[in-house]
Amino acid sequence: MASIKRRTEIANAQHPLAVIIACSDSRVSPELLFDKGLGEIFVVRVAGNIVGPLDLALLNMRSNISAQNLLLCLVMNVVAQ
Repeated sequence: MASIKRRTEIANAQHPLAVIIACSDSRVSPELLFDKGLGEIFVVRVAGNIVGPLDLALLNMRSNISAQNLLLCLVMNVVAQ
């Protein structure tokens, strides 16, 4: 869990280094998978691996949060067996 200090640091601005489009499957947490905490990555969860207008709007909102230093845009997929 994030500390009060970290929550205060990101309360007014966030500068994530990566955008991750991930499956809405709750068994996979990108934050845990990449060992990142609050404000370090921007995660958009989608169902059916379909990025719709709302998801694109969230990505656009992320670009308004911080257009600087985006290192990665990753699409994650969970395959059921």
